[in-house]
Amino acid sequence: VTITKCYTFGGQPVAMRKVVAGQPAALYYLHADHLGSTVLVTDRSGNAFETQQYHAYGRPRGGGALPTDSVLAALQIRAILLA
Repeated sequence: VTITKCYTFGGQPVAMRKVVAGQPAALYYLHADHLGSTVLVTDRSGNAFETQQYHAYGRPRGGGALPTDSVLAALQIRAILLA
């Protein structure tokens, strides 16, 4: 069982906690660009965990998968926020 909880400030996601059964919770801080797209994810200590760049119109450019799984998770985050 995986539980994901998003924390917001001013309507924008700023942190995400993922809890997987039998593992310690992982807390990530989401840093957005001027358009609201997640471009940097840091851990509890402020260390860069993952970065993401985007093409025009929001298509992710290379890079690894963010813990938010880029576009798909952005939609999931919005669904969680609207629930």
